[in-house]
Amino acid sequence: MGVLALLVAACEPLFFNPSPGISRQSRIAQTVNAPRMLNPVPDSGSGQEYFFTAVSFPAGYDWRRDSLYGSVTASIRLYRNGICVLEVPTGELACADADMHHFLNGHLYTQCRSGGHTVLARDGEEVLRVRGEEVLAGLLPGEGKEYTLWQNRNGRGFILRYGADTLLFRSRGTIAGSLREHHNLESGALRLLLGKPAFLYCLDNEWYLASGTSDTRIYPPAGTVLDIRLIDGECCYFYQDNYGQTARMTWRGMTHDLSRSGYRYLNSGSIYEAGGEPFCTAGLRQISTSKQYYGVSGKNGGVDLIEGASVVPVSLSVPRIYMGYSPEGIVFYYSQEKGYSWLEGRYYSFAVSPGIWDGETLTLALNPLENGRKPAIWRNGTIEEVDINGFISGVYSVSQ
Repeated sequence: MGVLALLVAACEPLFFNPSPGISRQSRIAQTVNAPRMLNPVPDSGSGQEYFFTAVSFPAGYDWRRDSLYGSVTASIRLYRNGICVLEVPTGELACADADMHHFLNGHLYTQCRSGGHTVLARDGEEVLRVRGEEVLAGLLPGEGKEYTLWQNRNGRGFILRYGADTLLFRSRGTIAGSLREHHNLESGALRLLLGKPAFLYCLDNEWYLASGTSDTRIYPPAGTVLDIRLIDGECCYFYQDNYGQTARMTWRGMTHDLSRSGYRYLNSGSIYEAGGEPFCTAGLRQISTSKQYYGVSGKNGGVDLIEGASVVPVSLSVPRIYMGYSPEGIVFYYSQEKGYSWLEGRYYSFAVSPGIWDGETLTLALNPLENGRKPAIWRNGTIEEVDINGFISGVYSVSQ
């Protein structure tokens, strides 16, 4: 199955956001070449720096169909201010799936599973090789090493490591959050708690907080938990009743009612963090019209409603900005200040991080719907095509 078909099937229809139950195949190239460092410090010109990652295939290869899946060497590229600064060929150190490489803590991290092993690389250099097929769910920098959290590929069981050393192992349990989800992108499922790597997981409908080498059971409020996340050292819960009529957030001992009259929650939701405070996002349906909306609400109440299901927040500061698209493939962004703005051309984005806002410039990743066209970066109304045969997999701020 081709790359495009895999990604579109994973999340209908726009943003790549699969569940933690990992089932996708890795790409295994036949040759392994050394990474190339290019133009290490390009000048942004405007002073606003940005990065993006992309996957480049050989010229003429139809990567959408990807009929030679696993036998064509592509490259993972890191761009700084529109200029390629690092290129890592697929093989033992990288695969071309959009959710298997990330720009974190100023480095390009790639992962690949092959031959019964899982390999993690930083800037094209191997940093970890372990037996078994695992999926990276979280990463935090340490003293010259990384704290990494790995979920078993079947979605059950996990390992927390510091370098190659195991800190915590469980043969069962599902991690809350991952590096595959936009709202957990900064470090995935891992957070620092009193100087220790911490995360949340569920086992037999019971929730646990793991910190360092130990874990403790926690007790969410009654209801269906849509998402759970550590924010500022406290567990934040987003949950609803069984009928979707009510939705609430509990954080720091306070419960905030996020219900909206005339709408029903659609039994899915996520918690984002902005400025040290939580925001809850979810799909809602207007009961009278059956129209679907994307809703965002903070602890101070009020719900932003953006029409459509394929929407993600780009900024939850002021102004709030969201990116989405119509069923016809027209990308739009929505801001509190300007409302809806529609982009020219037919694009979509399966990037794990599809857009950023740095306070002055809005940057969006665009991949064309038609064959023969180049992917592009949209920045405040200007489209800059990327000269590759492939796709953009994520756009990032300097801090990431």
